[in-house]
Amino acid sequence: MPSPVLYQHPGAFITHLAKVGFKKNRPLTSDDEFEIHSLDLTPLKLDTTFFTPFLTSKRLSGQKVVTSDQLAEVFPELDRITKSLRSKIVVLVVGGKLISLDESLREDLGLIGVAVIDRPAIEEVMATQDAEGRATLLSGSLVRFLGREALSPYVSAHPATAGRFFGRSGLLKRIIPSANNFTIVGNRRIGKTSLLEEIKERLKLQNVSTGKVYGATCGSTEDVVYELLRSLGRFREAEKCLHRPKNLASAIHAALEDDKQPIAVFIDELDRILEFDSKQNWELMDILREAFSDERPCRVFLAGFRKVIEEKQSLASPLFNFTTSIELPLFTRQDAVEMVSTPLERLGISVSNTDLPEAIYRETAGHPELIQMHCAGIIRFVQDNNRVPTGADLLTSVFNDEDYKQRVVGTFLANTNALEELLCYLLTADAERGGDPTEHEFGHQEVNRVLKEVNITLPLRHIDGIIHNLKVSGIISPVGGAHERFRFSAPQLASYFISLNLKFCIEKALERLRELGDNAGVWTERSEDEPWRLSV
Repeated sequence: MPSPVLYQHPGAFITHLAKVGFKKNRPLTSDDEFEIHSLDLTPLKLDTTFFTPFLTSKRLSGQKVVTSDQLAEVFPELDRITKSLRSKIVVLVVGGKLISLDESLREDLGLIGVAVIDRPAIEEVMATQDAEGRATLLSGSLVRFLGREALSPYVSAHPATAGRFFGRSGLLKRIIPSANNFTIVGNRRIGKTSLLEEIKERLKLQNVSTGKVYGATCGSTEDVVYELLRSLGRFREAEKCLHRPKNLASAIHAALEDDKQPIAVFIDELDRILEFDSKQNWELMDILREAFSDERPCRVFLAGFRKVIEEKQSLASPLFNFTTSIELPLFTRQDAVEMVSTPLERLGISVSNTDLPEAIYRETAGHPELIQMHCAGIIRFVQDNNRVPTGADLLTSVFNDEDYKQRVVGTFLANTNALEELLCYLLTADAERGGDPTEHEFGHQEVNRVLKEVNITLPLRHIDGIIHNLKVSGIISPVGGAHERFRFSAPQLASYFISLNLKFCIEKALERLRELGDNAGVWTERSEDEPWRLSV
């Protein structure tokens, strides 16, 4: 039997939530009309933040019932304060039972992102001892006012943080308490930026001063140093270092002394920075090493892909032995299933007794962005058909979605070099001759054979390197067995290749290889006893 609820006052309810896992990350503030609390709703795994505002109205908290007219009276002030808070959602907690709520007022509240939690909802949540049941009830109250679309965490093409961040829990437990510097490597769209953002936000909760640099917008040492200091709020030092960037270390260390806070700096898209820095004798990387390689509480987090991996392995590179390297993989089956099941359950869509989680994992191999798109497809299907789709329903809908096709093919093109792109087309053509390309498996022998068909002969170590690159890129995934076998991570990729005209794709990829020649990025060394031949 649930325990009786002794207190239903809004303030007591908010205090209760804070005690059972929804932390207060900011102190209480108030004005003439409202008290403003801030709770961490990220455990709901919805599109919520570490700082979701919970408001209590001084006029409405003591009422036994709350009517539309009473809500309408506080709406102008509610609208004003909601705009000032700049939060996607705001929760208004009232002490009485909400009755006869006018639909137009409900819509107006939804438009400004306000969900109302009244006394019956408070009592139900507070009487629930089970954490999962409590999260489901609280989510249901928010969904009733704001709708599934507003709270869905499945938002692709934007970094996933806070409530929208999934998986990687082991990495967070390893990285955040550490004093080390880290470099996150992995293919584009696999979640490097999301991981950096999540680490940054969690460190900020621990009173760490953070700064961020986006490498793709930087073309010089001065650009990076200026943006780094500016993002830390050190504007005067940033201006000075424009002329003397080598003073970065002293500026960072002075900030530590002044602010009495640890510092963490995040540099994303490092590949672009390494491209120009390699041509200037590693001026910038030497500056960064000086700033972040001593015992002071300042850390740097880097993220990139091919160029970063290459330099991390080179003894001649200043990136070597500077940071701890982490190769970001696709999601495990457990992480993928949780990403599908938990938020959908909270949104009122039960998939626990369906084939949907496994079907999505099978078609994505744990690629976070593709999982997002499948789950968004489930929500759309439920909205349109008022029922949960079967696995076949969902896959038909998603595979016919032009945006999904462009995302799958675009991810492939963004993460392969000339030879890797050609190889994937050749493997698809080979599969098409033998049966269903989406079920095709291959290994080193098939890779060697299809390349020889277009007069490309490579030593085993280069074939192994290409397969490794495609695994790191998330393009292919191992399928197990006695010998190492692989398939396309998104099996539908092969179907999309065929729809693009495989023969034409192969011809264009061969043309690109001819144009690039030795600059194709295919090999790094030549050997007399193990020659390679490229004759295309």
